[in-house]
Amino acid sequence: MSHMPSNAALAGAVNLTNNNAANAPTIDKARRAYAAAQSDLDLAEQDLMVRLATRPSLSSTVSLWRPEGYRLEVAHEALGTGALMGVYVLVILFQFAFWLISRESVGFWCAAYALCSMVAVLVSAGHPQAAFGWSASFSLSLLGLSLGFSLVAVARFAGLLLELPRHAPRWAAWHLRVTTAIGTSAAILAAWVDY
Repeated sequence: MSHMPSNAALAGAVNLTNNNAANAPTIDKARRAYAAAQSDLDLAEQDLMVRLATRPSLSSTVSLWRPEGYRLEVAHEALGTGALMGVYVLVILFQFAFWLISRESVGFWCAAYALCSMVAVLVSAGHPQAAFGWSASFSLSLLGLSLGFSLVAVARFAGLLLELPRHAPRWAAWHLRVTTAIGTSAAILAAWVDY
């Protein structure tokens, strides 16, 4: 039985972080780190999963996982994303029902913002792409559309919640026109650009 390094050791073996050009590791450094980790493994007998994580800004981490650890980590992420999506669905349903009952537009714009936010989080997590085989260009267009329209929805929601049309009608009208123009332009640009 050969000595097997832990998942943490494997994850740390190949770690590429691009914080700035001055200290960015090169591919040669990554190869040397991989070779060091490879000396502890008999790769002919092991299946390893490669995972790229890009959550922190301006950095990417490449890590090697054993299949069991990889499946467990992905299952934990899916559970967290599912719980978050459940909360989003409850908020959307509650606000939509509030809008249907009261006919106050605050409920509609809150539901619209929550829906746009839910789509952005879901597409960012990558689960629909894996489940439905979405292309990168479709995913990026959908993400851009949801972010652009979320700006419009949150501006209208906040304006109505703060009663801006009643307290500052000219500023409220200007604010809504500008944010609607910016959000709609961003959404159209995201749908039009070929990724």
